[in-house]
Amino acid sequence: MGGIGSGIRDRKTSTGDCISLDIKDIRKLLKYPYNTGASISWGDKSSISLKKENDNYIRLNYSYTANGEKSDYDYSIGINYTNCNYGGQRAWIICPHCHERVTRLWLKRGMFYCRSCHNLNYFSSRISGDFTEIYNRKITKLQKKLKVERDVMQWYAPKPKGMHYKTYNNLMNELHNFQELKDNYFISKASKFLCR
Repeated sequence: MGGIGSGIRDRKTSTGDCISLDIKDIRKLLKYPYNTGASISWGDKSSISLKKENDNYIRLNYSYTANGEKSDYDYSIGINYTNCNYGGQRAWIICPHCHERVTRLWLKRGMFYCRSCHNLNYFSSRISGDFTEIYNRKITKLQKKLKVERDVMQWYAPKPKGMHYKTYNNLMNELHNFQELKDNYFISKASKFLCR
């Protein structure tokens, strides 16, 4: 009982570990005529080609590499619409596996399926009571927006070219707040151990 490695378990894959395809990404494509194409790129030089077949189907075309083997995928996903209370329609993606209406599909093991089909959890549900990782992730996102190097802690970042001053001030305030929350959390955790 309580032997070496008894508390270690496999880390479940979270939504933050996977590439996603959001209805927002394909909503613009739905406004154009049939056979209109678009492509979406991600930071790791991956991209996906989208082509509108008709109002109810979008064709996906992409490559996926796993264990050094590259596989090409080409299949259609369904689009469904529901009427809104005040007029207009809302578009939904139909999961190719379970056929449920969702707003986002996740790429895992080569296929775009919903979160339930891939058995993904949210990043925040992996953390049990330790907010340091959450604060670090928020700070990293803000530093990316401000174009500040990740490992360098700066209380002042120069305003990126083309960014409005109001946006810049809001981002800097948010960065300072999260950094302060992280520091206070660390101090409260450390003081519990020091006061024993």
